[in-house]
Amino acid sequence: MIVICDYCKNSFERSTSRYNEAIKFGWQQFCSLVCQVKAKENQIEFLYVWKDCGKKCSRKVSETIKSDRLFCSIHCSAKYYGLKSHNDHVHVCKLVGCNNFVSSIDNRKMYCSLECLKKYQKLSSYTSESVINHIRGFYVQNGRIPLKYELGAIYAPARHHFGTWNKAIEAAGYDPNPVMFAKHYLAKDGHKCDSMAEKIVDDWLFEKKIEHQVHVSYPWKNGMKCDFLVGNTWIEIFGLEGNIPRYDALKKEKLNLIYQYKLKTIRLSLKEAYSTKRLDERLNEFYR
Repeated sequence: MIVICDYCKNSFERSTSRYNEAIKFGWQQFCSLVCQVKAKENQIEFLYVWKDCGKKCSRKVSETIKSDRLFCSIHCSAKYYGLKSHNDHVHVCKLVGCNNFVSSIDNRKMYCSLECLKKYQKLSSYTSESVINHIRGFYVQNGRIPLKYELGAIYAPARHHFGTWNKAIEAAGYDPNPVMFAKHYLAKDGHKCDSMAEKIVDDWLFEKKIEHQVHVSYPWKNGMKCDFLVGNTWIEIFGLEGNIPRYDALKKEKLNLIYQYKLKTIRLSLKEAYSTKRLDERLNEFYR
């Protein structure tokens, strides 16, 4: 299939298995050893002087991309954020996801603001048992474990009580969803699906008695495949849209080719694929 190099942005051919492996583990993909070496050069450490104290600091280029506030120590960071003194106890706000510093003489002040305290109290209103009951209730109703955005109200409490969403799933007695491409799902009609979203759409088509094919190669034959083909309509589920830059680049390339070949397509988001109501709306032309 055609892949975009993460360094020079040129396209190159790569086997589907190698591409899926890189997506699974979050690896960058390069068209040549030269691009791979040049990309690593951007990770080299460099020295700079922190203006507030004059000390020399060592940081990687990748760190400067993530933040323009680099400090030589936690004491300088405390001064930068307006805390009382570097002699105070300095720590990070106790609210999960808040990275603000907190300064307190007796180390009993755990939150950076009243707003964070109120959020923490709201999270604490959900007990660990109620989180587990929500997850089990969803499973009983839908026959599968929920994704974190499907039970958005309990996602933060789940992290609060169990540390991560997957640990909350395990506490409820279920196995977490596998990493993308790590496991194949078997649809009701026997089709092998690469994700739970594909299985849900495949089962929907099967229950509506709509003939369909899966993983069909596009006419331009460069390794790209669509998720489903119903008659002359190509159906795509863009499950990683907005999460991985190279996935978005390949999506753009695929859509350009679809436009050039004038193919009739239906593009489904992950939320639409997981909603029976939305599938009824988007795919109603096939069973009217």
